[in-house]
Amino acid sequence: MLVTRAARRFWVGLIALGISGCDNHPGAGTTGSAPATDPKVDVAADKAAEQKKAQEIREVIRNPSAFLQPSSMATSDNSTVNRDNRLTRVAVLNRSHFAVNNLQGSVEWIGPNGAALGLTSFNLVGSLAAGETKVYSTADHSLTSTTLQGPAGTIRVMFTHVDVIE
Repeated sequence: MLVTRAARRFWVGLIALGISGCDNHPGAGTTGSAPATDPKVDVAADKAAEQKKAQEIREVIRNPSAFLQPSSMATSDNSTVNRDNRLTRVAVLNRSHFAVNNLQGSVEWIGPNGAALGLTSFNLVGSLAAGETKVYSTADHSLTSTTLQGPAGTIRVMFTHVDVIE
């Protein structure tokens, strides 16, 4: 059987095209087929992601001050005689990946010489989404706090409890 050089090139080209795959159809990769995924790898990745999520939830509950950043704080001195000081406003940024609610904490009152004068407690009403900043105040009843009698200087706000919303 006599095969011409042109026919041989045609068949060699056709076979080479079949071996390398056709990249002209939608979804074709550089080799003409998508790599197969191993279901065991997917399950392991899902399990690792769940463990990481559970670890962060435990961290948020264990140390809420590491994830909640207070700012724009205001206090009141309701009485010139008793000097009842309390937290009246605080903005809170939630730096965790989870919404939280039932925020509770304490305010450390610090005198002009740097000595601690006392602690008061506060509760914040409502949920706070991940990445959100929210302002809580006694005026709208989203903040309740106990009072410290006597002179007070600066304050430091610390969070002692949160519930994580999944």
